[in-house]
Amino acid sequence: MRTRHATFVALLLLAACTRTATGQHPTPADISNALPTITEMPGTWNETQRQVFDTRDAENPSIDPSVWCAEAAEATKNLVDLAGDSGADVEMQADDTNNGARMMRLQAWSNDDVRAYFSAAAEAVRICDGRSLVDDDGVGRSWDVIESRDTGDESISWAEQTVPPTDTRGDKFENIGRTTIARFGDILMVLQLGDANWTGSTEEMAEADWWAIVVLAGRKLAILDAQVHD
Repeated sequence: MRTRHATFVALLLLAACTRTATGQHPTPADISNALPTITEMPGTWNETQRQVFDTRDAENPSIDPSVWCAEAAEATKNLVDLAGDSGADVEMQADDTNNGARMMRLQAWSNDDVRAYFSAAAEAVRICDGRSLVDDDGVGRSWDVIESRDTGDESISWAEQTVPPTDTRGDKFENIGRTTIARFGDILMVLQLGDANWTGSTEEMAEADWWAIVVLAGRKLAILDAQVHD
């Protein structure tokens, strides 16, 4: 995590000075309009979902609860309330990933609790960093913080891997994913991007390609935040 770099501050100063939303926070519709489209994404993607919501349900949690290790339960216990009810999200799937599946889910929202949400979520990430486990079914999971990848006012990224039992590979997915939580002023972003296949030999997206998507999403949300607070 870090404070804004000079280049990031310069980006905000270049943002248009006309408000795009009324009130202190951008509306969910404003946020949805700021989320990347398939024409902006590197590579070839299909958009599978884009939502503007005023009430959270099973289709738009602030983050999949399964990403946390058990030791982070105390740090994450208030995240549902801190995320609030409204926001926007977009889901995309890449066209060709060597017979596997490459998915992206990006959700963002704005409320008075984004700083508290980030603080609690980042603490959970730090708790889970370096942990691994094998559950009763033989499924292995591990979590590792990704260092030296910073964006926005503050951010944290980590990688998670889920590996099926050796004797069942071919029957269960193997997943490799990266998640970034970042704050841009009063906007909170959760970007999850991962690869999965049935073979037990998943190859994750190149780190430079993953980070290019994070930067793309963050740049658009930073501009929106600057417009709202001009």
